[in-house]
Amino acid sequence: MPRLKQIITLIVLWSGMVLPAMAASTEAAPRQLSSSDVVQARQQALTQTVAVNGLLEAVQSAVLYAQVEAVAKQVRVQTGETVKAGQPLVVFEARELQEKVREQQALLATTEARWQLAQQKLLKQQELYQRQFISHLALEEFQAELAVQRAQRQAQRAQLQRAQQELSYAEVKAPFAGVIAERHIEIGQLAARNSKLFHVVNLDRLQWKVTVPAQHIAGVKVGQHAELRVEGDSRRYQGQVERINPVAIAGNRSFQVYVAVENRHHHLRVGQLARGELVLAQAAPAVVLPLSAIRQRQGEQGWVLRVRQGKAEKQAVKLGFANQQWVQVEGMAAGEWVILPQVLGIESATPVRLPQP
Repeated sequence: MPRLKQIITLIVLWSGMVLPAMAASTEAAPRQLSSSDVVQARQQALTQTVAVNGLLEAVQSAVLYAQVEAVAKQVRVQTGETVKAGQPLVVFEARELQEKVREQQALLATTEARWQLAQQKLLKQQELYQRQFISHLALEEFQAELAVQRAQRQAQRAQLQRAQQELSYAEVKAPFAGVIAERHIEIGQLAARNSKLFHVVNLDRLQWKVTVPAQHIAGVKVGQHAELRVEGDSRRYQGQVERINPVAIAGNRSFQVYVAVENRHHHLRVGQLARGELVLAQAAPAVVLPLSAIRQRQGEQGWVLRVRQGKAEKQAVKLGFANQQWVQVEGMAAGEWVILPQVLGIESATPVRLPQP
């Protein structure tokens, strides 16, 4: 009998040691997560943008034409040269134009003398009429002569102004400060009237003409911020929406939007293709998660599977402002880890181990 009691005691002691060990061995080992399985909530200000592209155009541009037919005596600028407003670009041979001005000045002097003589005659005839030495009909003839001389004087003045204006066309000046984009005249070349001479553009301020799809145009407003880049240039340039064409482009139903871009250092060029974004809306900093981290069935509140105290835990979140990649969430704190939906085999209460930093 004592032997039996001893055996029973040993069995009880063995079970007390083995059963807890067996229970511990049956508990699942933590699931090791990789850096691609999780994402961390962060504090961030979100912006809602639409990707656009388009050509850079000059806001101020002018093509200069010859106003007279003459030979180029001096051509003072080259293509690509910077010019100031009023700077002479080309000077034409002006001897014939100067002679024409002198001729019109002489004719005007003759006409002025005739007009003054007609005035004096009329004054004398008025005195004679008051003394009743001439008839009213004779007086009217002198008045008519003065009117004719006045008309001829005005016409001759106009002829002189026209000749002086043509003489001024012998020197073509830059209409504004800019850069010579094209030059079509050489020294000694005969320029025909209305032939193209120069193309001048102002690079200080450009416009970025972009196309916005119809589904985004309602969110585009004058004054909104824009950011753009050009090929071969790592710099990012800033712009501002200046105009919106209210009529859609026939065929694709998109809309033209014009963005003003300051370019005082002339890094950008007319005709370059620029790509970038229009900022449609911007929200204050808040806790955000990638849209890909949100689990949501139709008609249900969104939720995530976060990691807390070494286990996965289901957490409901309220979604707020969102853009193409991120969304504001209420119910999460910045720095918390969330398991992405593509990770299979993990449910609420599943032990997990975060990747090592």
